[in-house]
Amino acid sequence: MKRPFASRRPIGPLVLADKPDIDLPRIKNIGPNSNTADRVGKLVFRGANLDYLNQHAFKDNKISGDKIQVWTMDSPAILKKYNIKLTYTVSGYFNSRASNTNAEQALIDEYRIGEKDLNSFNVDTGTEAANLTRMMEDGLVANKLEKYVTGGLSKSLGASRKFAGLLQLDEINKQNKENIPLVLFLEKNRIPARFIEAKYTLEFMQEHPAIAGAADSGSKMAIFPEVNRDNELTGSYSRTVDVKTISDLDSYRNDYVDSRVSEGDNIIEWINDPLENFTRLESEKELFAYTNNIDLDSSMLGACCYANKSRINTSDTIPDSLDSLQSKTTYLHQMIQNKMDSYEDRLVICVAETVPTVGSNKIKKSKFVHLFDGDNFTTSYREAVPFTSPLEF
Repeated sequence: MKRPFASRRPIGPLVLADKPDIDLPRIKNIGPNSNTADRVGKLVFRGANLDYLNQHAFKDNKISGDKIQVWTMDSPAILKKYNIKLTYTVSGYFNSRASNTNAEQALIDEYRIGEKDLNSFNVDTGTEAANLTRMMEDGLVANKLEKYVTGGLSKSLGASRKFAGLLQLDEINKQNKENIPLVLFLEKNRIPARFIEAKYTLEFMQEHPAIAGAADSGSKMAIFPEVNRDNELTGSYSRTVDVKTISDLDSYRNDYVDSRVSEGDNIIEWINDPLENFTRLESEKELFAYTNNIDLDSSMLGACCYANKSRINTSDTIPDSLDSLQSKTTYLHQMIQNKMDSYEDRLVICVAETVPTVGSNKIKKSKFVHLFDGDNFTTSYREAVPFTSPLEF
């Protein structure tokens, strides 16, 4: 058996689309020796079920990312504007673990959308949203970062297999369900993007706020850098707040009285930290690419469904007339292929005694049974590369 898809891999030059002027390394060459393959490996993986892929990636022939927007507030200018003096070594005036500080309250008082609502304990329980657009106009925002980030990738075969799920044959044929797990094999040196492995730490969040936003829920956020007693930035930030854009002005007119609010204004929601779950996420070797999307036509080598040998042999969904494992694998391949909206010619079925677990980067040679690409079978572990051992690709 020839190496899978040897004759069907993308060929020809890859045309790079115009990119915004951001500080990212440029790709100098495309091919097996591309410098994008150095840090993480030549293959990356995307695990998802077929229903999701049909609705999204296969529909558009790409894995789409998100535009992450981060406003960096000018902490020294804010402290100077309100004549606030530091009493600690570094600024405690922007702290997500404390109630509103003097600096935050000053911003709320001046840029607030709406009125105070004092309860019987004289505590303001009104909506504490402030107009970020006006803060920018008044010089209180140091800069605005916009980067496209595409996530959901991994350098670990096992982690992507986990994202895809387990093959449940007895569920596939019920009501035409498509919860079929697939792992997309992408050639990293055909993706014109910078890849970063996520580390769910505060230090990583400081270094890569856009990726932190993509990994959690902070697609729009404002960050407040720390300041020392000399009014100098310390290189880190202590406060992250949620930002949203007013898209329905009429709904705000009913609730807020500030006539200076306009449709399209960005406002800060002080109570919400968009990255509050980031450091509690489980590290699974997740990769993020600084790009707005990944083109599957250019980068996808194949789509693999990993199946346990015992699960196929005991399934009631496979006709009794198919009495050999090869016949059942062929039946399974055809059934999945018929449900795929695209790239059905790239499908392979890899049967093993055990499927890859989260921490594994390959199938053990002793556990491999066979691979079927729709035309041919192989029981050779080497011939089944990269679906058996991606690192050998």
